[in-house]
Amino acid sequence: MRVIHLTWEFPPAAAGGVAAHVDGLAHGLRRHGHDVVVVTRRMPGTQPDLTTPGGVRVLRADVDLPWLPDHPIARMASANHAL
Repeated sequence: MRVIHLTWEFPPAAAGGVAAHVDGLAHGLRRHGHDVVVVTRRMPGTQPDLTTPGGVRVLRADVDLPWLPDHPIARMASANHAL
């Protein structure tokens, strides 16, 4: 089966518990033979496209548009457009 996860947080980005849960679920599904892709926002210092040692493909989108104010809702709207 092919599985895609859309998430705001994926390691190394973690503000709550979402990153750990998505990471564990994605790798657990991969161990059971599923093709797993995680789509998330790109953080400074991370690669836009990589495959983890466990075989999960991670696609990271640049979400900060320069014309948006530095406000949490504006950043989420920007991320939605980028993803």
